[in-house]
Amino acid sequence: MFKALIWDIYGTLLLTPGGGIPPEADKNTYLRRGFEVLGKFIGFSPKEDNISSYFSLISEQHEARRRAHGITYPEIDIILLWQEFFQRHYGLQVPLQAVREGALIFEETVNPVVPVEGMASLLRGLHKKKIKMGLGSNSQFYTLHFLTKAYPGIFPSLFDPGLWALSYEIGAGKPDPLFYETLKQKIQSEGLAPGECLFVGNDEENDVRFPDEYGLKSLLFTPGGRGKGVRTARELAELLDVT
Repeated sequence: MFKALIWDIYGTLLLTPGGGIPPEADKNTYLRRGFEVLGKFIGFSPKEDNISSYFSLISEQHEARRRAHGITYPEIDIILLWQEFFQRHYGLQVPLQAVREGALIFEETVNPVVPVEGMASLLRGLHKKKIKMGLGSNSQFYTLHFLTKAYPGIFPSLFDPGLWALSYEIGAGKPDPLFYETLKQKIQSEGLAPGECLFVGNDEENDVRFPDEYGLKSLLFTPGGRGKGVRTARELAELLDVT
């Protein structure tokens, strides 16, 4: 048995309701709804070009971070992005707390998530077996809020913060080498060898091949999907000998 499990989050611990990603047309509907809700909260009237402006700012921030830090897959700073959006397109200087709350409201509207069926029981079982649990995921600050909401009494109390590698804190996301190097350092700082840790995620490249290259063991877990790998929390529990 492994001494620690490192969990991917989106598509692994958290799913879109129904288990899938909305088609692009539906996604734009979610985005427009997000700007309507955000506009009411912050105090601006949404415009037709809000969606394209939002994605243009993401591209700008990615490119700036590539130039400044040489990161191949940089992670955006969502707070700075929204501050720039409000200032550039509406001339608004929004207080930091309101920016954080607005970003959370927007994300809850655009990308709602639900827990994986049966996962709560598996996480409790792993904790009882004294297996450490960490996170290795592309994420933002609100991701932790979603985990807390989806797994009350389990997250964050049953997870080890020393084993969290989160892209918004690192400044780089999977599959950037900096992400995996940071995770490896965190594992070693906790007195573990990478080979004693199992990385569990839903992406064959980011969550299986690359963790393997950095010495971790890995397992493909595709809950709610039709992909390869283990597909349910029950199957995963049996594989990990957690009952």
